Amino acid sequence: MSVRVSSGNVSATVHRRGGMVTATFAVGGVTVSPLHEAPWAGYPADPLLDQLKGDFVCVPFGIAPASLAAFPPEWAELAPGKTQYGHGYAATHEWEVEHIGAGSARLRVQYPDDDPVEWVAREVSCTDSGVEVRDEVAVRRDARLPLGLHPMLHLPGRAGGARLVPPACEAIVTFPAPVDASSILQPNAAVADLASAPLQSGGTIDLTSLPLAVNTEELLMLCNVTTSSARLDNHEEGYRVTLSWDSTLLKHCLLWFSNRGRSTAPWDGRNLCLGIEPVTSAFDLGTVISTTANPLSAQGLSTAVDLGAGQVHSVSHTLSVEPL
Repeated sequence: MSVRVSSGNVSATVHRRGGMVTATFAVGGVTVSPLHEAPWAGYPADPLLDQLKGDFVCVPFGIAPASLAAFPPEWAELAPGKTQYGHGYAATHEWEVEHIGAGSARLRVQYPDDDPVEWVAREVSCTDSGVEVRDEVAVRRDARLPLGLHPMLHLPGRAGGARLVPPACEAIVTFPAPVDASSILQPNAAVADLASAPLQSGGTIDLTSLPLAVNTEELLMLCNVTTSSARLDNHEEGYRVTLSWDSTLLKHCLLWFSNRGRSTAPWDGRNLCLGIEPVTSAFDLGTVISTTANPLSAQGLSTAVDLGAGQVHSVSHTLSVEPL
């Protein structure tokens, strides 16, 4: 089930499973869908992947790795913990509709009684220029959690058919270990420029020219963003999509390059998207690692958010599209 709202040339659909948002924009005489939808038709073995699509909120953000054995020593000594719900309860469960108007809708999901989070709400509004999303988090007791947003952008089929303009930031680091067997980036490395990211084999690759010409799965963290917006110019399909967000709570930005790299089910070498994920987290490594001392927090980077009981904590972001 889903809820649809619209205004002018912009329409958004809020899917009750996971509160995931997809949208369409009438641009230059054609209708475009800038958010990604997974190419598989359901995958019940994993509630998060089952209906993966669009843009969703993660409370808490991340999925604990099964093992840190392949990580550098400063990471491998940490306890990864366990994840009950991939990217949080809200991302894998049904939301209830609180309000539907002509151009906006508000949905809410109630968390289990034993969870420090009481509820998460999402208000989605369409304007003539874009889709605005406001997420609210209420907690039963003081809590410290990694938080994040998980927008996934559609990429054209031709290698190099789009150009990424990332947010400015203080530093860029690659994931501490290979993300997947297909990964080609040098792990645990500093990156001076996304256009010349270091490879395991030597040399560099331009991560702003998308899709990549090689099948791979990669994750990078842009630390302490100084401009909380990113842009993807889809030259092949003739439009520009801009994602802007409130960085008050979300200090960093993960870039997830899912470039047909994962070969296991349900991915099967088919998934092609760019995740632009505003976060305060230690990569996507889950609650235990993000809320304890870790190599990123040792550098003075925030990897979790303190949430006070009795308060409603909110973050907003906007997706807009214009012709090229």
